[in-house]
Amino acid sequence: MFINKNRVHFFDPHGEYDGWVLLFTDAFFAQHRSDSHFLRNTILFHDLLDIPTIQLNQTKTDLTLILNQLR
Repeated sequence: MFINKNRVHFFDPHGEYDGWVLLFTDAFFAQHRSDSHFLRNTILFHDLLDIPTIQLNQTKTDLTLILNQLR
C-alpha cells in the first residue's frame, strides 16, 4: 500500500495488524530533479481512482473538532 504525501492515514490502535510501515522522506526519494518529476507522475503516488482531498471551510464544524481531538 502506498500513501501519498500530505494524506491523512490512521491505523486503529485496537486492530490486529501484521506488517511494517516504511516512511521515505523527500530527501531520500528526490535527490535529483528527475526523481521529483518521477514521483509526481508515477501511478504509485498518482492513482487515477484516488479520492480527492476534502477542503474544509474555516468554521468550527463537528468534523474539525473531532480532528483536533486526534492530535
